Amino acid sequence: MIKFIDARDNLSIQVHPDNSYALKNEGQYEKTEMWYVVDCEEGAFLYYGFSRQIDKEEFRQRISENTLLEVLNKVPVQKGDVLFIEAGTIHAIGKEIVIAEIQQNSNVTYRVYDYGRKDKEGNLRDLHIEKALAVTSRIPLVKSQSMVPHLAKCDYFAVDKLNLDGRIMESLTGIVSEDSFANILVLEGKGTITCDSETVYFRKGDSLFIPADSGKFCVRGNCEALVTTIGEKASPVRVAVYMTSSEIMTGLVDMDNRCLAKRKMPVYKNEDHNTVIRKIATKILEMLEEQELRIDNYIGVGAGIPGLIGAANLI
Repeated sequence: MIKFIDARDNLSIQVHPDNSYALKNEGQYEKTEMWYVVDCEEGAFLYYGFSRQIDKEEFRQRISENTLLEVLNKVPVQKGDVLFIEAGTIHAIGKEIVIAEIQQNSNVTYRVYDYGRKDKEGNLRDLHIEKALAVTSRIPLVKSQSMVPHLAKCDYFAVDKLNLDGRIMESLTGIVSEDSFANILVLEGKGTITCDSETVYFRKGDSLFIPADSGKFCVRGNCEALVTTIGEKASPVRVAVYMTSSEIMTGLVDMDNRCLAKRKMPVYKNEDHNTVIRKIATKILEMLEEQELRIDNYIGVGAGIPGLIGAANLI
């Protein structure tokens, strides 16, 4: 998801769960994101993690006593600043800031503190304290490794800065392959983009979407923009499943077709399809943990089902 957020007031203090918690408890994926400060007033700030380590009980107490802001890391910002916010990081946008937000496609948000604001019925807005306590990293953030040449890069997205001055750097040519779309979010200026013999004019605030496998494109003008593509997964693995009427074999396979781990389990006549699928999922998670891999690392499942064993229902 790619969007602008124009914060006229302080937004709520919130946190997003990681994939494991979100999939188990919400049926959705995590929400890792990045912020680019498009514009802000003098003195503007963001909250980004904790200023010091706290334990769960202090976290809970400060929420109940409305003193949480005292231990949050308050970050003054200016135009052009970038923050990368991994799932589990407590954060909030301060007032008088315009943010370009690029995020993993998820709507799972746990609100921790909301300045005592009320909804249209006059009730305090809901907080999600127990879930926030379960997923929030309570140690100060350590400066992450450089993401150069990208502004931000993770398993879900890569974001780059496009700068054209209309003179020396007057154009940029690229290729959009079948591996990813490209989105160009225009922060300043104006210009044109040409792709597949079609030319489109753009200006500040426009969002240009180039579908995957569109081929060569060219941007011309005097502008600043963020270019977003799908991130390349670190240590990608595939899951292989082979099922017969009496047993299931499953394994993890890397991109060089090497088997990293495998499991075998029986299938009983009285087991329904949902039970079988849960058994497979449990073994896959065990293997991922054994190999010190996250669920994020897997990129697909290949299944072989010989014979007539209700394959249509299983799939």
